[in-house]
Amino acid sequence: MGALGAVESYETRAHPDFGLVERWNDAVWDPVRAVVSYETHYRVPDGQVFSARSEIAFPSFADLSGRIKAAGLAAEYWAGDPRGGPLRAGSADFIPIGGRAADVAREGAILA
Repeated sequence: MGALGAVESYETRAHPDFGLVERWNDAVWDPVRAVVSYETHYRVPDGQVFSARSEIAFPSFADLSGRIKAAGLAAEYWAGDPRGGPLRAGSADFIPIGGRAADVAREGAILA
């Protein structure tokens, strides 16, 4: 597993109720699971630290497409970027847009 340090993400911001708040992230990439686990931390002026933990999965196209179908869903369109651009070879992202397979098929969409 590869660790990503808090130094790169550290910042301070003024909050209208809490004053100057420090924020940083700790993240770890697990290549076997294709998941980034990260914690976001906030330190308020009285020294209290609040933290939240999250995970983000990065499945392969084949895995995501298979899971969508297995769940009874269908992708009407695969975007290749967050702005909805077309999916092309070398696209950094693959973002499924769709719904329940029966609804997508009824509307005459191309199923992924």
